[in-house]
Amino acid sequence: MNIIWRRLSYVFGILLAATVFVWMGGSTVSSQTVQSWIPVNREPGSGTRSMFYSLVLDKKECDLKVPTPGWDTPAMVGSSEEMLQQIALTKRGIGYVTTGELNAESGVKTLKVDDTSPTADNIKSGAYPLSRELYLVWDQKLSAAEQDFAAYVKSSRAVDVIEESAYVFDGKSGEYEGKKVAGEIMISGSTSMTPLLRKLAADYELCQPRVTVIVRATDSEAGLRAVEDGSSDFAMVSRELSRKESNSFQAAVLARDGIAIIVNQENVQSKITTEELRTIFEA
Repeated sequence: MNIIWRRLSYVFGILLAATVFVWMGGSTVSSQTVQSWIPVNREPGSGTRSMFYSLVLDKKECDLKVPTPGWDTPAMVGSSEEMLQQIALTKRGIGYVTTGELNAESGVKTLKVDDTSPTADNIKSGAYPLSRELYLVWDQKLSAAEQDFAAYVKSSRAVDVIEESAYVFDGKSGEYEGKKVAGEIMISGSTSMTPLLRKLAADYELCQPRVTVIVRATDSEAGLRAVEDGSSDFAMVSRELSRKESNSFQAAVLARDGIAIIVNQENVQSKITTEELRTIFEA
């Protein structure tokens, strides 16, 4: 009888917990759940990492919380694509990626943050708490082709490409008048911005068939160093520029995006708070 009673009590407890979970929207994150999740981080040079820690932890730099390596423990990843792949393979994984990389085939699940989804409207209005600006950065000297490309990315034609690519534009744009130019343009930096810049580059080459635009995915820090040493003409930077960088380079806000919080598709959670994210990722 005691064994039967204990089993009934156990089953009743599970049913009660499930009922409460569903009643609360199926998304409550318990302290035990927070501790069991595996945080997946980007590499230190990543602008997305820098902005994530700035927005969530209010820190410009911090020590990464990297789990002890094991058969089910992910290593730090080096790009947005690798982040998506790692979370898709890690049942208890939680990470962050640009909203521009998300689509029906991403293989991950996106969580609301503070009850807000990372939609274009919420990013544009600032309602989504993990929104940011994306920068195109260059030095003081540009060739004729580079000047023309800088004018193109501020045009209404470029804005159409930006918005079709699931990024947000909230500035002013004009018509692209385009001069006859030729040459090669090298762009390097943020992997969060790479898909967008490749689409912009392809569209620009339709306007300027005598110009070749090469877009190389590295990270924000590497992109800035490449502009500084002259090996790249433009840098893609997905974090805020420091005062020193603002004084050293020219920069334009290319677009806005959100840093989406992603989990494995089997994860039952649907939302999380910034406080819970702080608990998970803070070392």
